[in-house]
Amino acid sequence: MGRLGRLSFPKGGYFYVGSARGPGGLRARLMHHLRSPDAPHWHIDWFRQAAKVCGIWWGETLDRAECDWVQILLNLKDVRVLHKGAGASDCVRGCPAHLLFSGKMEGQPSWRRLFEEFNAQLPDLNLHCWGDYCP
Repeated sequence: MGRLGRLSFPKGGYFYVGSARGPGGLRARLMHHLRSPDAPHWHIDWFRQAAKVCGIWWGETLDRAECDWVQILLNLKDVRVLHKGAGASDCVRGCPAHLLFSGKMEGQPSWRRLFEEFNAQLPDLNLHCWGDYCP
């Protein structure tokens, strides 16, 4: 994974938390992450070469909320860091990682439960979900 080197990832569910502040905004960033890039740039690009996107959660905010979202996810049951620094090379708040492991996602019920628990922590955010496992 780029400068982190060769890492192993067990089968399971993963969350990548990022922002979309570059050219094209949210739409461009999501489209980038939905295709596997020929020339990987970010850690998630390297990860995506061997991973399938099952769903996307997003919310729009003026704040740089990605670090807050990482902390909320890490407080949920079964979500943890596998590799320090993964997905967080540009993090300015010292998050342990922005690519998080959530164990064996047992399909739709697990995904929905995590979405609902995460959403409950952000009552003022209009959180959206795309994918087969969305509520």
